[in-house]
Amino acid sequence: MKRIFIIVSALMLTACGAEKDINISSETSSSIAESTNAAVASDEPYYADFMALSNAASLIFEGKVIGRHTEYIDDTTGEIVTESDNAFLFTVYDVSISEAYKGEVSDTITVKVSGDNETVKTQYFADLENDKEYLFFADQIGNTPAFLVSSIQGVYYLNDENVYEPVVDSDLEAVVFDTDELNKVTK
Repeated sequence: MKRIFIIVSALMLTACGAEKDINISSETSSSIAESTNAAVASDEPYYADFMALSNAASLIFEGKVIGRHTEYIDDTTGEIVTESDNAFLFTVYDVSISEAYKGEVSDTITVKVSGDNETVKTQYFADLENDKEYLFFADQIGNTPAFLVSSIQGVYYLNDENVYEPVVDSDLEAVVFDTDELNKVTK
């Protein structure tokens, strides 16, 4: 629970000053961040539309997953550890960047996702495949692995109709967008 509070607090600080545009559905929790465009759904931020989602991320990039491993990461420092009271298991994806839409990223970046869907199962695990392209909405602190702004809405794939759809399936209404909308907001 401490980890969730830290992540939600960080996201709320990132989005401070954004206009109020919260889409609250019956599936979202009653915990709403008053100064952001994010509602919390099952302890996860949920953004009402593409603009709110893109404003929440300091990094928006597209890339191919080139590797995957699990690590224990200290939640207070963000660093990879072997032992710590604050360590949680994460799946860490190595991503080769093909396009950076927002923020500065190098040719490769690591992105962490809570759990591994085997030892530690999470409700909204982004199970990404090697050699596939994805669009990420993330934040990063220092040189630690980047983290998704939301497990539900943090990673997308491009379907055959050139529409981005979320990788993670949830009961909440999906925010979908096309390549033109992505280019208008981020370029």
